[in-house]
Amino acid sequence: MVRAWEDHKDLTLLQTVSGIARYWLAYGTAVPAAMAGFAAAAASGSRWTGINTLGSVWGDLAGAFMGIEVKVKGEEHLWSSRPCVFIFNHQSAIDVLTCARLIRRDTFGIAKQELRKKPVVGAIIGLMGTVFIDRADRMKALEALRPAVEEIRRGRSMLIAPEGHRAADGQLLPFKKGAFHIALQAGVPLVPIVFHDAYKRLRPGSGIARPGTVHVTVLPPIPTKNWKASRLSEHVAEVRRLFLRALDQKDDAAAARPRRAARRVQRPRQVPAPEETP
Repeated sequence: MVRAWEDHKDLTLLQTVSGIARYWLAYGTAVPAAMAGFAAAAASGSRWTGINTLGSVWGDLAGAFMGIEVKVKGEEHLWSSRPCVFIFNHQSAIDVLTCARLIRRDTFGIAKQELRKKPVVGAIIGLMGTVFIDRADRMKALEALRPAVEEIRRGRSMLIAPEGHRAADGQLLPFKKGAFHIALQAGVPLVPIVFHDAYKRLRPGSGIARPGTVHVTVLPPIPTKNWKASRLSEHVAEVRRLFLRALDQKDDAAAARPRRAARRVQRPRQVPAPEETP
């Protein structure tokens, strides 16, 4: 509530109260979505039928309560190359719910361990087949990713945000390599999902939903079969440039690296010759 109130300055009192109510109602729909998932799983005898129902129902209901309309360009790419690794730029908590609305079925996620501890939501995300990783322990994180590769090889797709954190202002952050390692090991393509303005609908750290339109671009699948592990950093950079181009952003992170490196390179201090010494 405190964070929500801090984000209300450009809103009227009615918009603030409505936005807070929308936020909590949207997340509250996780409970009926989970019940629908349990019913679907029981009726079909299939765990994945339950997961598909839970995810799609939660995404639809949450989007409706928040008042979010989604306009998608390139929607056909969501279906053309499954199984795959879906990667998206993380601007807001709305991103994941919107992905659930778009992807619909046979997809699991990767999430940080901290999310498991969140009441109700953490448990429901776990029911959706999410693989939780401990980012503080690199070895444990790598071990946790092995089941993800096996699940993809069984025909499921994976959803992950390679930035690892939400970007408060919508500017693309540097990419981590986990998603790319998994796609390479599983031999499946990457499908980029680009969010242009999701951060405007629910700002990071806020509890106020702002009704409106979220614009999404789905880029064509990127094959990884000819990738080499030794050149993974180059592949990651290439994919990140596709996101930057779609977002019409400059590569500020890459531009900052040479400047930092330049500061570290210092010229040797010149010592005056003996005859010049006073």
